[in-house]
Amino acid sequence: MISLEQIQLLEQKVESAVAKILQLTEERDTLFQRCAQLEDENKRLQSNILDFHQDQDRIEQGIIKALDKLNAVENSVLQAVAIQRQVEEPVAQGLVSMTGTFIDTIIVCTMTGLAIVIAFFTGADAAGIPETLKGVAITSTAFTTVLGGDGHSVQFLLMICLVFFAFTTILGWDYYSERCLEYLTNGRM
Repeated sequence: MISLEQIQLLEQKVESAVAKILQLTEERDTLFQRCAQLEDENKRLQSNILDFHQDQDRIEQGIIKALDKLNAVENSVLQAVAIQRQVEEPVAQGLVSMTGTFIDTIIVCTMTGLAIVIAFFTGADAAGIPETLKGVAITSTAFTTVLGGDGHSVQFLLMICLVFFAFTTILGWDYYSERCLEYLTNGRM
């Protein structure tokens, strides 16, 4: 027969098992909540990664376009320089050619790129380039953000820079066209 002591011992074990089951149930619920939080965080991070890849693709496309344009300009400048076989001062000609490329590539492109990166990809509100901005609007918005002030003064500054850039490009092409004509006409120009 089963004694009273055995029943009390069995009752204690059942109570202990029920307490463990309740504790494990609470831990399971806590783990489910934590798992749901981690899933939400994972979805948010995947969304951020997708946004980053889209921004990165747009930046890469912009860089490729800029490099293609610079490559075209450099090739035409190199062709113009290559036409001139006999030069009185080749060092001076090399310095002039090198200075234009240096100013275009290193100074102008680096400043523009840094302004875009600082404006759209740094700070507390780094959200990337908005979908609504295209082309020059990206540069204008970036310089407005970096330099501050109203948009009109920054746009005026960019316009002045563009006018000087275009004017110096015209002067450079004028010089190269004169040299090409001198070569083609054997100096009878």
